[in-house]
Amino acid sequence: MSDKLKVAFLGTKHPHARAQVRTLQLLDEVESIYFCDEGEGAGDALRESCPDKIAEGTLSLKDVLAREDIEFCWGCLNTDHNGPALKQLLEAGKHVMSEKPMGLSASIIEELCKAARANHRVLSVCYQNRYLPIAQDIRRYLAEGAIGKPMNMEARMVTSQVRYRNPRHWLFDREQSGGGILSWLMCHYFDMMRFLLGEEVVEVTALTGIMNGEDITVEDTASGALRFESGLICAWNAGYLLSMSGEGFNNASYDTYVGIRGREGSLTWAGEVSQPTLSVASNKRDWNLSSPLRSIQYSKDKAEGYGGLSGISFVRQFFRAAIHGEEPPTTGEDALQVARIVEACYESNDSGRSVKLA
Repeated sequence: MSDKLKVAFLGTKHPHARAQVRTLQLLDEVESIYFCDEGEGAGDALRESCPDKIAEGTLSLKDVLAREDIEFCWGCLNTDHNGPALKQLLEAGKHVMSEKPMGLSASIIEELCKAARANHRVLSVCYQNRYLPIAQDIRRYLAEGAIGKPMNMEARMVTSQVRYRNPRHWLFDREQSGGGILSWLMCHYFDMMRFLLGEEVVEVTALTGIMNGEDITVEDTASGALRFESGLICAWNAGYLLSMSGEGFNNASYDTYVGIRGREGSLTWAGEVSQPTLSVASNKRDWNLSSPLRSIQYSKDKAEGYGGLSGISFVRQFFRAAIHGEEPPTTGEDALQVARIVEACYESNDSGRSVKLA
């Protein structure tokens, strides 16, 4: 495997395409990026705005599959096309990083996991928030027992209304996207809770609805509860609900929160997405000796790309996993577990009952 990597980027019109391409451009390991897309002029706008390291021309999926020198691929296609394309790439021996959701259903994502295992390829999903400094610190504090046994959690992912995000976008068409706010944004928090606690969800209760008054076929509002393996209960809320926001996907406003309460204290993640505050309260003796109450402000990361410096570290670890056999930043199984939670939310809403997960 060459020290300088060639990456095929599938899907140049995705809302995150520009930021993800910019991350790849900032990595010294990446020598060249090949756009793979369909349609007249596909990739032209992205190539013009981010020209660094971009190879000339646009490849077809068939071209990528035949190129032995392209060993890494990035899935950024519409969800209905993403899953089938990723399966072909994995079976052709490519390592794959994919936007979420990887496919329209948990069963499709399960097939991708099987293909990755059968072909000894690394399959990762873009849950870069795991690499945020605040997330790493919370995970460490929990592992150290700073708040004792966690008992309860709250999570909130609320953002700009559908009207600010183009109701005609494929993300609001269930046949193309597979789901709404749960599979597009709340999925980050479902994964984050699993990551922070180191536990899986075993029971889901949820209500979903379309409340924005737009002609869409996916849920724009949802609330519910999760039960984890240890018995911890999490109450969560998600929706396209903020009336005061900028236009588009990149100028959206957010109201987010994560709170964890344990027998010996609490951890609270709140504030602006780019400049959050972590509040820690602890009765643990080794914490009381210095300060039982702490507030940590995280400064804004000015690096370009998706997720800034933490996003760059996340993608670099994906490459290191494939090249050196290290642990990947996320796996296809992480995408699968989140997809199962999302589908359980839909089942719970439709049945009016809680849903047990294996």
